[in-house]
Amino acid sequence: MSDIVLLYDGVCGLCNRIVRFTLKYDRKKIFRFAALQNDYGQVALRKAGLSLDQLDTFMLIEDGLVRIRSDAAFRTLSLLGWPWRMIAALRVLPRALTDRCYDFVARHRYGWFGTYDTCPIPSAETRSRFID
Repeated sequence: MSDIVLLYDGVCGLCNRIVRFTLKYDRKKIFRFAALQNDYGQVALRKAGLSLDQLDTFMLIEDGLVRIRSDAAFRTLSLLGWPWRMIAALRVLPRALTDRCYDFVARHRYGWFGTYDTCPIPSAETRSRFID
């Protein structure tokens, strides 16, 4: 089985909803999760050549390959299988366009979805899927 880690802004309300969505529909339990703010996330940002405070970047690491922004979102949906794979078909659109849409949502996510003071603690059932 491949090693798949989804990295997210741990204090972002939208990002935490995406994590909960992924946990709910990840029937094969292939995803692990890490906040960009923790040590694992900071190392991943550094390895990807991104700023350590670039917390608006949704990242997916799959077998060492790093995907960011809309590419990471589409790959995540694709890995979740049917029916989410159908939305991932939008990746045929130019990445410049899909990343522009991604950036628009990323700029407004705190205002639209709120923030947490700290990263929410995962439930006991899902705790083992999170990387500290």
